[in-house]
Amino acid sequence: MLGLYAHGLFESPAVIAALFGVTVPTLESSFERLADVVDRQFEAGFLGGLAALEPR
Repeated sequence: MLGLYAHGLFESPAVIAALFGVTVPTLESSFERLADVVDRQFEAGFLGGLAALEPR
């Protein structure tokens, strides 16, 4: 029996380029872009306020 563990394989820009011939942003840069969007779109403390709400 052959078992393969490929966790994180498609998070590597080098692997994506080798397999599909395209360049992609890194996972880290994608999260940075997401954080930038959240910073621009939400008021300071809004997300923290949501986390502090009690479930209904």
